[in-house]
Amino acid sequence: MGREEGLTLGREEGREEERIKNIRKTIFLLHRLNFKNEDIIREISQTFEISSETAGKYIEDYYNEVSKKN
Repeated sequence: MGREEGLTLGREEGREEERIKNIRKTIFLLHRLNFKNEDIIREISQTFEISSETAGKYIEDYYNEVSKKN
């Protein structure tokens, strides 16, 4: 892999990491505002243009992480 390809790959990975952080922050905020899970899934799906299944997985991961902290 050349230098330019490596830089491109690094930028793409950075954007994906930032996108995941934003999804997680949105879940946190909507949860704090007492949104129901199905409403959070709908909002995450529409905002980040992902499937409902993928949004559900992010919520599941969020709850798993929260339960580990408590």
